Amino acid sequence: GLHDNANITFATAETYALFDTLLQLMPRGGGGGASESSDSVLEALAKDMLARLPAKDDFYSYGLPWVVEDVQEKFPTQYTESMNTVLTQELLRFNRVIVVIRSTLNQLIDAVRGVVVMSSDLEKMAVAFLNGSVPGMWSAKSYPSLKPLGSYFDDFLKRLQFLQTWINEGTPAVFWLSGFYFTQSFLTGTLQNYARKHKKAIDTLSWSFRVIPEDIEQLTSKPEDGSYITGLFLDGAGWDNDANVLAEQQPK
Repeated sequence: GLHDNANITFATAETYALFDTLLQLMPRGGGGGASESSDSVLEALAKDMLARLPAKDDFYSYGLPWVVEDVQEKFPTQYTESMNTVLTQELLRFNRVIVVIRSTLNQLIDAVRGVVVMSSDLEKMAVAFLNGSVPGMWSAKSYPSLKPLGSYFDDFLKRLQFLQTWINEGTPAVFWLSGFYFTQSFLTGTLQNYARKHKKAIDTLSWSFRVIPEDIEQLTSKPEDGSYITGLFLDGAGWDNDANVLAEQQPK
């Protein structure tokens, strides 16, 4: 039979699928009071998200979306530091998401107020908001994510903060691997830095990994070669910190 945790995961997935189906079958519309209540919820939710996504402030001094040309002056393309290119590429990718999220939130508020016509795309976005799921217009421009709406938006803001901290304080000692839009660009940049430093062909290199016991706060400088990363997760296994090896997964 399956591991107990696998049974839990299977049952959870089945339950989520059932709830998704029930949400799709729920009637839309109804009495005027219900419609007004839904409209007020949508407007409040959209306003809250916009307030948490500033166009520019003391922390986001390069604006949101970022003015990438200004950031490139601080992090120019360098032969010996591929992470500068990785940063600017990530900013460009996230800029597209920022533009879509901000514009659709403003459009949704206008549609709820009756200023503009509620298009089919905006109606789908409103349904997604009421169901707590990420709108398709966002997913089409975003990185892959299985999170519900609230968790997705919180995670999105954390990713923006990670990149802005990189801009403000310089290349970090520890990289949040799962915070990248396109993780492969970071991995390639790490290989390029090593290949150029040691004058080796990049296609002859292979990865080597080592789990270290130090906390992130203890790692204040970059390693001589390679990169420190955080944000990896194990599924179907556990980690023995004492023996530094894979172990049986703990019961959920």
